Amino acid sequence: MTLSASKAVADQELPLAGKTVAVVHAAWHSCGSYQVNVSQAAVYKHLGAHVISLAVREWPPGQSSLESPRWRDYISHTQDMPADERYYANMPGSILTRPAFWSELYWPLIHGDHARATAAMTKFARLPDELALRRIDLIHCNHFFCIPAARNLSATAPLAIETQDVQA
Repeated sequence: MTLSASKAVADQELPLAGKTVAVVHAAWHSCGSYQVNVSQAAVYKHLGAHVISLAVREWPPGQSSLESPRWRDYISHTQDMPADERYYANMPGSILTRPAFWSELYWPLIHGDHARATAAMTKFARLPDELALRRIDLIHCNHFFCIPAARNLSATAPLAIETQDVQA
C-alpha cells in the first residue's frame, strides 16, 4: 500500500469522514466566543468532517455586501477560521418593510426582551444562495440566538447548541 493510499484509508476511518458539519456562530471576532468557534471547526476537521462556517451578523440590517466596512473588518480579523467553506449572513434592508420585523423584532427589543429580538435578527438573516440545497449532517450552533439561522440552514439536521449561553 502506498503512503497516499494508506492516508486515504485512514481518512475513511475518521468518525465524521464524508459528513458535512456547519458551525453557525455570531459574526464577532473580538471576544472569546470566536476562539471557541475556531476550535470547534478545527476539531470537526480533525474528525474528518467537511466544515462550513456560517457567520451571522445580527445588526444592522442591509449590509449584505461583503464589501461593507463591517464585513470587511470581520473577514480581515478572522483569517484563522479553519473551515473548508465560509459563508456570511445578515438581515436585508428590505426587512424594515415587513410587518414581522416590527412585531417579532422591534416590539420585543423596545420592551427589553433582547433575547427574543436577537433571535429574530438571525431568523431574518438572508442565507447565501449557495447553501440552499446543501446537505448538512450536523449543525453546531453557538449562542441560542443563532438557532433560527441554523434552522433556516437545515430544518432536519441534528443541532448541537453550545452551552456558553447558559447564563442567558
